[in-house]
Amino acid sequence: MNINELEKSLYFHNPWWIKNVVPLELIPPFRRPILNQLNKYLDSLERIVVIKGPRRTGKTTLIFQLIENLISKKAVNPYNILFLSFDDLNLRQDLDRIFHTFERIRGKVLKGDLIYCFLDEVHFLEEWSFFVKKYFDKKYPIKFLVSSSSASLFKKSLESLAGRTVEERLLPFTFKEWVLYHFREDENFLKLFHEGKYTPYESELQILFQKYLVKGGFPNLLEIGEPSLWQKLLREDVLEKVIYRDLTQLYGVRDPEKLEKTFLYLANTTGQIVNLFSIAKNIGMSRQHLGKYIYYLEQAYLVFQLQQYSHSTGKTARGPTKLHLIDSGLGSVFSTVTNQDFIVEGVIARHFWESEERTFYYRNYSEIDLIVKREREVIPVEIKNKERPDRDDFKGLIFFMKKFNLQEGLLLCRDYRGIEERDGLTIRIEPFWLWLLKNG
Repeated sequence: MNINELEKSLYFHNPWWIKNVVPLELIPPFRRPILNQLNKYLDSLERIVVIKGPRRTGKTTLIFQLIENLISKKAVNPYNILFLSFDDLNLRQDLDRIFHTFERIRGKVLKGDLIYCFLDEVHFLEEWSFFVKKYFDKKYPIKFLVSSSSASLFKKSLESLAGRTVEERLLPFTFKEWVLYHFREDENFLKLFHEGKYTPYESELQILFQKYLVKGGFPNLLEIGEPSLWQKLLREDVLEKVIYRDLTQLYGVRDPEKLEKTFLYLANTTGQIVNLFSIAKNIGMSRQHLGKYIYYLEQAYLVFQLQQYSHSTGKTARGPTKLHLIDSGLGSVFSTVTNQDFIVEGVIARHFWESEERTFYYRNYSEIDLIVKREREVIPVEIKNKERPDRDDFKGLIFFMKKFNLQEGLLLCRDYRGIEERDGLTIRIEPFWLWLLKNG
């Protein structure tokens, strides 16, 4: 690729150089809460900012919103902002060469003004961390923000940047974000919401939760009402772009059909304990290959796993895991199971997993859906997809709380709320939707 072609690519990806603004079609008005945190990092933190998460969750949109803020609110010269998307094959080349071309376009060397450099889908660029580390360690006035949808290759590269980064994870919309998006133009709701007053909108919020369970939170699908269309688009994004392109290319998968088969099998068993031997036999592959494929799907943020809870670290590591889909919409598209129990459990499980709290499940004579560890605190969480729990629904919690000498537990259901005192133990009961809004 000659210099003129590279310049064309750079101008294409950085339209603010010509127009002095970010095109409106690139910056939808809704702002996710994480945007404020990223702006603070760029303002005051001398570290490389890292955004990681699955495809189609709005990482690129977030970057454009950050750039728009720099130009309109911070009055940054548009030529001091460089955006590179390594989805573009033309840009997968020596970063030094790109920077030299950037200097020619600006008519200034990099050691002058402060530069904001955004590297999107950076895992497609070989040795990217070497280049970033070189400029960062030489104290160039460059603020780097990098994004990736490949967790494992990203993690491996980040090892060389230890102590130089701050990381944030961007997943599909949580239920709280889903609600804020749908009521984004309702000033009365937003006022009451921020005051913690949900009662006037309770019926609408319950309906939205049921819709969220079906459609999920991928931002690019929110405005598509026709079920067959958003399902088609999600299927294409996951199968064609993630499984058959990204994972096949990044990990050298020789048989992507079996990788797809693995994902579809897992989608139909979401929320259940993973038995590698049984799954491998049903799919027709070795246990070793199955383990690799589950790892790839996990690194693409399509699924996540919870380990079995035990006081013994060794038993926890050796025990079977429970697997969940990262988004409820994936279950609607890729699973033939109509029972929503596991989908609801997955939404709650992701909340804890996303907040990076140590989250487990428990099975030993009794079963508890989630066990959450916060420093010295252990919280058992039982999830019942029914209007109101009955007496039997408390048995597992009481057994676990007595066994591990705990005083409080949490039971989440569809609608009932209250506090139950049983055998001297306290169990708090809340609706799914309300608990997610209060804790999201």
